[in-house]
Amino acid sequence: MKKIILSLLFISLGSLKAAQHQEYLAQIHATLLMAADLGDLTSVQMLMTIADIININHQDYYNETALMKAAASGHTDVVQALITTPTINVNLQNDTGSTALILAAFFGNTTTAHALVTAPTINLNLQNNWGDTALMIATQRQDMPTVYALTGAGANLYLQNHAGLCPADILLQSEQG
Repeated sequence: MKKIILSLLFISLGSLKAAQHQEYLAQIHATLLMAADLGDLTSVQMLMTIADIININHQDYYNETALMKAAASGHTDVVQALITTPTINVNLQNDTGSTALILAAFFGNTTTAHALVTAPTINLNLQNNWGDTALMIATQRQDMPTVYALTGAGANLYLQNHAGLCPADILLQSEQG
């Protein structure tokens, strides 16, 4: 798969006319998103080297970024590479309001969530469309290492979701159910 991604990139790196430029960028963005989703660190790093011509925060049809795809798939090495990019926005939200951190927590990707918590500009308290934060989701999953990482980094224990529940309420519900 890595050879296919690299081949696609090199094929499209030829000289381009102005009219083809947008199509070229769309192909590069699609390649970046696919490489991140597959955990292809080599291709992601190569695409990051040409970051001056691509938008590392490009969002697809569902408003998902390469960072979100890597976080949801648990590709910690790709997440770590992406969060070192100076122009990365780790707080972008997709159509459901989920951030990369929320997606990592939702899919139980503890190591990936820990990596995201270290991003300098991370907002630990962003809420998705249901009002849930990464801490609420990790609490519901009873993923205590992620809960400890989030609370240790300063996640708000008192925020409530749209159902009026804070992380402690969610924990009590999960233990009873």
